[in-house]
Amino acid sequence: MKENIKKMCFVLTMMLALTGCGSAANTGTSSGTDDAVQIESTAEGMAADSQEDSTADTDTDSQNSDVSALSGTVDNSESTYREEDLELPDDSTRIFAMREIDGILWLITENGVYTSADKGDSWARQEEQSGWLPEEISGGDGYASISDSGKLAFYTESAGILVYSTDGSSTGLSITFDAGRQCYGINFADDDTLTLRDTGSTIYILSASDGSIVGTIPSSNEMHYAYAPVNGEVLTITNDGVKIYNYKGELQEGNEIISSLVSADYEAWSTTSSGGGIVDDIEGTGIFYVSKSGLYHYKWGGGVAEKLFEGSTTKLGDSDYTVWSIATLSDSCVLCHYLTASGASLLVRYSFSGNSPTTQKLTFYTLYENELLTDEVNTFNQNHTDIQVTIEVGLSGDSGLTVDDAIKTLNTEILAGNGPDIILLDGMSVDSYSESGMLVDLSDVLSEVAESEGFYENIAYTYQMESGAVYAVPARFRIMMMVGTQDNLDQITDLDSLCQSVQEWKEANPEMTSILGLYDEELLEMMTAICSPAWMTEDGSLDETALRKFLEAVKSINDTQKENVSQADIDEFAASDDSDDWGEINTVQNITIFQSQIIGLFESRAFNTTASIAKYLGTDLVYESAAAQSSNVFIPAQIIGINAKSTNQEAALEFVKEFLSSECQSELSVSDRGYPINKTAFQIMKEDVLGADDTGETSWGVSAEELRNLFDQIEAMIPELSNRSVTDAVITDSVKEEGLKYLSGEADLDTVVSSIMQTVTLHLAE
Repeated sequence: MKENIKKMCFVLTMMLALTGCGSAANTGTSSGTDDAVQIESTAEGMAADSQEDSTADTDTDSQNSDVSALSGTVDNSESTYREEDLELPDDSTRIFAMREIDGILWLITENGVYTSADKGDSWARQEEQSGWLPEEISGGDGYASISDSGKLAFYTESAGILVYSTDGSSTGLSITFDAGRQCYGINFADDDTLTLRDTGSTIYILSASDGSIVGTIPSSNEMHYAYAPVNGEVLTITNDGVKIYNYKGELQEGNEIISSLVSADYEAWSTTSSGGGIVDDIEGTGIFYVSKSGLYHYKWGGGVAEKLFEGSTTKLGDSDYTVWSIATLSDSCVLCHYLTASGASLLVRYSFSGNSPTTQKLTFYTLYENELLTDEVNTFNQNHTDIQVTIEVGLSGDSGLTVDDAIKTLNTEILAGNGPDIILLDGMSVDSYSESGMLVDLSDVLSEVAESEGFYENIAYTYQMESGAVYAVPARFRIMMMVGTQDNLDQITDLDSLCQSVQEWKEANPEMTSILGLYDEELLEMMTAICSPAWMTEDGSLDETALRKFLEAVKSINDTQKENVSQADIDEFAASDDSDDWGEINTVQNITIFQSQIIGLFESRAFNTTASIAKYLGTDLVYESAAAQSSNVFIPAQIIGINAKSTNQEAALEFVKEFLSSECQSELSVSDRGYPINKTAFQIMKEDVLGADDTGETSWGVSAEELRNLFDQIEAMIPELSNRSVTDAVITDSVKEEGLKYLSGEADLDTVVSSIMQTVTLHLAE
C-alpha cells in the first residue's frame, strides 16, 4: 500500500502541473544574505572549474570505487554551497523565465523583465523589454523563455507565440494543438529553435523565425513528465524511462550514462515543469540536474556525475518544495525556482563557498520507507549544518528480505559495532530492544522537551522501565476509533458485544452489504490493531487463549456480514473503500453515502480526517475510542531509539531532542500520519486544520465551532489511552497471514493458532 501511495503522490504531482499555469505565487522571501544556509557538498562539483577538472577523465576502476548516492555518481571531496532565498523584484509573484547571458542574469516576471549583475541580490527593470510582455503574461498566465543571445519568446492563448529579437523586432507564430489540449511550456532549444509541450505531453520542435514544425515527439505511447533541450538534443523523462530525441523528433540511441543517472532517482524527482530540473551548464560542457537527493553535474563524455551537495540538507529534499525550473550561473552558481506546498513561488540561489568544516555523520535506520521521516530529517539537516543525518531503509525496493531477515541483519550489525546511530523501531519488538541494553536512556531529553513544550505523557512514557529509564519514545500515535450514532456505539463495550451487535444489525438489515465496512484482510488488520494488547502477557509472550478467541470473533463477524451478499457485491464494496492512508475517511463515508454499514472502525491519524468526515457526513456522528477485546487503544508510531554502541551519542541525542520538538512534530505528510506527542505541536496542527476565517467558517464547509467540538472530542480521548497496540511486525504479520487462512476456510483454527504461536515464540526467543 505504501508503495502505491508513493506512486500516487508522484502521479498527482504531475497531474497538478499538467493542469496549472507556468507560474506560481511568491510569499515575499527575505534577502538571501541574512538567511543563507551553508550546505555541505559531497563533491567538489562545479567549484572545480577554477581548478583541474579530472572528473570527465576518471577511469573505470576509479568510477567503480567511488559510486555512491546514484548509480554512476562520484564523491571527490567535500565543499560547501550556500542556500540563499532571493527577493523577487517589484513585488513580483510569478517567475516565467530566467537565464544568465554574458554574466548578467535575466528574469521575466508578471511585472516585467529584469536584469541583475550580482546574481539576484538586486534587480534593474528593463523598460523596453518589459513593454514586450503580452497582456496575459502581465495577468499571470502564459509561458516565456530566454535564448542564449537574449531573444525573448512568449506564449499566450490569445496571441499565440511572439518572438522578440534583441533589436526589438518581433515575429508572431502560430501553432495548433490537438483538440482539448493547450500549451504547457515553451523553451528555446537554441537561438533559432523553440520547443513547446502541450497538456497531453506531446513536444513540438519548431523554427523560431517562421514557426514551421521541424519535429514532433508524440505522446501516443508514453507520458513526457519533463523535458529539456540540452546539447543539441531533447531529453525527456517518461513513464518508460529517459529518452533522447534529435530536433527532428527522432529517437536516438541514447546516452546510457545519462539514462542511468536520471532513472536511478526517477521517483524522487522534484521537478514538474517542461524545462524542469535539467539544464545545460554555462560553458556547454555538460548538464546540471536536480532530484530530491541533491544537485548533480554531468560532464559530456564522462562516466560519472558529480554530486554537488546532498538534497536532504536543502529545500530540494523537502516535500514542501517542488522545483519548477533551474538556471545555471557563472562562478559555480545555480538558481532554483521552487513552488511551495501552498503554491507560492520562491527563488533560491546555490553558490559555492569553499571547503567545509568536518561534518558529523549520523545514520538513521528505519525498517520501512517513511515520507514524514524524510521531511523531519531534512528539517534537522537544514537547521544543523554541522551534523548530517542520512536514512537507511531496511526493506527498500525489491530487496526480497522479510521483516525477520531485515531485523536479524540489523541486530548483527549493532552487535558488531557497525549499526546505525538512531533507530526507528516501528515494526520491531520495542520491549526486547529496551530490555537488552542495546538502547540509550532518553529520559533526560524527554524531561527537557516536556518542560518547555509539554507531552502527552501516557503516550510518551509508554515504554518506560521500572527503573525509570526510557529507551524508546513514540513521537506520534494513532487512536483506534469508532464512529456512528450514540445509540449504536453504546452497544459496543467489548469483543462479545461487538459480535452480538453485528449479528443483531445483520438480522435487522439482511440486505446490507457490510455492517462494519470491512471484510477479510481489512477487517482482520483493523481488529488486530484494536485487540492485540489483550494477547500479550506480562512476561511478553503471546496468550494463546486470547488469540484463539480473537480469531473466532473475527471469523464470526466476517461470516455474518457475508450472509445474503454475493461475492460480486463484496468485491464492488471493497473497491469503493481504501481504509489505509489516503482513504481512511471512505470507511466512515460509507455509513451514509452508500448506506452500507452501521458503524465505522478506523485509525484516527490526523485532524483533516475528522474534518473530511464532518464535511461529507455532517457533525452529528459521535466519536469514541474503539472497544473490542481491548479498549482505549493507541498505536505508537515513529518510535525512536539511540544505539547504545553509537560513537555519536551526543549528536544523536541532539537529533532526538529536535525530533520531539514542536518544529518537527508539527510536520504533516500525506502518508505515515500520526498525532504528535508534543502538546504544542498538537495545538498548532489543530489550529492549522481548523483554519477559520473572520466569519467563523472553515474551508471544510463546517463552522469553526462545530469542527472545534469534534476536535475536542478526539483530544479528550488522549489522556484515557492506556493500551498500546502491538507494533512488532513479525507478530502482526503472522496473525494476518495465518488468520486469513482461517477466515477463508483454507485452514482450521487449531492449525492456524499453532502456526502463529510457533512463529511468535521462536521470534521472541531470538
